[in-house]
Amino acid sequence: MRIFIVHAHPEPNSFNGALTRAAEQALVAAGHEVVISDLYAMGSIRCRIAATSRPCAMRTTIASRLKRRMLRPRTDLLPTSRRRWTSSSGATS
Repeated sequence: MRIFIVHAHPEPNSFNGALTRAAEQALVAAGHEVVISDLYAMGSIRCRIAATSRPCAMRTTIASRLKRRMLRPRTDLLPTSRRRWTSSSGATS
């Protein structure tokens, strides 16, 4: 089967780009003929967003942000109240 994919995203390394590449690989592996039309690469669409403000153009990638978040201590798993210990005289510490 012949399949035509229209891709329109200014950043080739975006999630949309990854989906397009994954779809192409899966369809080719299944024996289909795939043609991709990347509208931004063809110049059919001009990006109005500055390159420095695009998420993929930032120094930290989504993967590195997720990794940092996963390594951060989980404070939501800690008990919300601390047990107050009392001495034999009844004073709390």
